[in-house]
Amino acid sequence: MKKNVLYMLLSVFSIQGTAFLSQLILAGVLSTENFAIVRTAESTLQLLSTIAPWGMSLLVIRLASQEVGHEEQGKALTSYIALAGISALILAAIGALILTNTASQVSSYLSILIWIVVLTSLSRTSLNYFYGKEQFGLISVVTFVTSLVSLMLLVVLATRWQLNGWVASRYVTELIVLGIAIMFVRGNLIAKLLTKVESIKALAEGMAVSLSLVLRSAIENLPLLIFAYLSADQSAIATYGLCTLLITGAMVLPGSIISVLLPRYGNMQKNAPHQIPAQHAKYERIVILVGAAVALLLVGTGYLVAHVFSEKYAGLQPYLTAIALIVPVRAYMIINANVLFVHQKTATGTKINFAGAASVALLSFALYFPFGLWGVVVGTVLVEIGSALFFKHHSKGIIASECPALAIAVSGAFPRSNDAPSVTRASNHG
Repeated sequence: MKKNVLYMLLSVFSIQGTAFLSQLILAGVLSTENFAIVRTAESTLQLLSTIAPWGMSLLVIRLASQEVGHEEQGKALTSYIALAGISALILAAIGALILTNTASQVSSYLSILIWIVVLTSLSRTSLNYFYGKEQFGLISVVTFVTSLVSLMLLVVLATRWQLNGWVASRYVTELIVLGIAIMFVRGNLIAKLLTKVESIKALAEGMAVSLSLVLRSAIENLPLLIFAYLSADQSAIATYGLCTLLITGAMVLPGSIISVLLPRYGNMQKNAPHQIPAQHAKYERIVILVGAAVALLLVGTGYLVAHVFSEKYAGLQPYLTAIALIVPVRAYMIINANVLFVHQKTATGTKINFAGAASVALLSFALYFPFGLWGVVVGTVLVEIGSALFFKHHSKGIIASECPALAIAVSGAFPRSNDAPSVTRASNHG
């Protein structure tokens, strides 16, 4: 597993880590007002990118981990990628139409950047097929090298042309990743598509996955968007935006480990379900310990960031110290959401994430007025903890109901079968 985690780290850094570092660079290169625009636009794009593939980017992981015929798998893979591209194109067109009637700096940049969701949907769905196949080696190295090139390009373009350079570098990066994804996946595609009935079934399941994902993304991004809407203090918005950016970077390591583990859940569920209780308890301990270690490192990094950026982010450290708790909590939530995903319990995950998104919106509004930025931070942390506990509660119920004898034996980590709730799928991101 260690080798796969290292490969996954390279791959995640290539796609997500480069985005994180690029924004960290922009925080230093741009003014706080322009960086606030970047963070608001990127948070919106992250939310849209979650919806755009219509759940196909996760369904393809499960497809790859299943033992089916080459033609059947190729037909499904081709259809999933096509559906992801079409749904993203429709979403981008609708978004562009709405943004043309909105007058603001953020909207003007978003109207240009929104077509990126088509590129990310196609590349993410294609690359995730290889994650499901646990083929992390070659693809991670190539994407890592190309992303380093794009990172250097960002430094040049953003330094020279500021926000316009940022926009250009985003498109170049996504085009590079898409080109690589197509190069690797083309040998697995065939000139056949799913039948109409099969496509409708895939779209229905994808809609459930997409809804759960977008609600999860809302939990992560709504506080920033609400705070940006309520606050006239661009410096405070930039400070909170930098905190959330550092959290995103901190999740790369635990997220990579969880991504490596996801196909194992699919294999165990199909071939050896009796192994799930003991293995899940082991995986929980791993991601919690890694998440806690990364959170401590993040707190220390905050001092360095505040020092490097001098007076622009002088008040960063107290907020970052509080919000760093999210890292192990979110890792714990995702590993339990994996159990729901492989057992196709999307409805359960969607309900939890809907409650979380509604709660974070209400708490952000309610706590902002008496407590300002601290209220938004505290509300966000509380919602993350609540979501993690609910996912844990339902994953315990699933495991206990399917493997009651083993569930009792795993050091009390799972409830007795008569305590297990009756649950009737969520993504690996909740």
